[in-house]
Amino acid sequence: MTINLVGPINSGLAVGGDGVATANNTSDHIISGRIIALDIKYNATPPGATTDVTIATAGNASPAVTITTITDSATAKRYYPRDTVHDKVGADLTYDDTRLVSESIPINDNIKITIAGANADDNADVYLLMEN
Repeated sequence: MTINLVGPINSGLAVGGDGVATANNTSDHIISGRIIALDIKYNATPPGATTDVTIATAGNASPAVTITTITDSATAKRYYPRDTVHDKVGADLTYDDTRLVSESIPINDNIKITIAGANADDNADVYLLMEN
C-alpha cells in the first residue's frame, strides 16, 4: 500500500455575478486508486453562504461518479468521503441493521472540480490523498 497526495486540481476561475458565478475544470490525467481523504482550499473570497464545490470523476475512463458535494462553505477543510457497501443483490450492508457499512471510494478516471454560487474570479484547489 502506498499513499500519495494528488493535486492541486483547480476548479478554474468562476465567471458570473457575485453569489452565482460558476466554473469547472478537469484534471489532465487519469487518477487511479482509493480516495482516503480530500482537502479543499478556497482562493479569493468566495461567499460561505452560497459557494458549493463538487468533486466527481469525469466519465472519460469509467462511468462518472460524484465523490462529494460540499454546499454553502468557503472554509478550507479535510473531508473523508465514503460509499455504502452492498451485498450480492444490491442491498445496503449494515453492521447491526442501523449503521451502514462504508468504504473509501475507488476511482480510475480524470477528476472534475466544479465551483458554483461563488463570486467572479473565485476558485478552489482540491487535493486528494490516495491509496494505491
